[in-house]
Amino acid sequence: MIIAAIGYEVSSDVLNNYLFEHDMLSNMGLPIYRKLLIHLESETSTMVHLVNLDDESESTTTRHTFLCCYMECNNRIHDCDDIQAVVVPNAFTRIQEIIQTKGVLRRVVASKGIVYSYDSDGQSRV
Repeated sequence: MIIAAIGYEVSSDVLNNYLFEHDMLSNMGLPIYRKLLIHLESETSTMVHLVNLDDESESTTTRHTFLCCYMECNNRIHDCDDIQAVVVPNAFTRIQEIIQTKGVLRRVVASKGIVYSYDSDGQSRV
């Protein structure tokens, strides 16, 4: 499956600290992404997805975590012009005020990853 996403990258340390500080870990210490995403959506008034993308080389895999305003998962070719044309809601830029990000908004495509996305009722969108 190919994943196209638009969002801000966050480090795993920053994300884990945010989850801990805001009581978004389960009794077993596992992240409760549903709680995080509903919280971020209420803060930004925009849809927010958490996307883990795997960057694989010959000997290692590096996971990159993004908080995204847009993501698409399918097995078709993604047209870069289409991804560039996606309008990012102004309110989504508030993500940088809420949680420390790694730089600017990015538009990325990856062949492997995991997507977390929930509506306000906590039901999965994917």
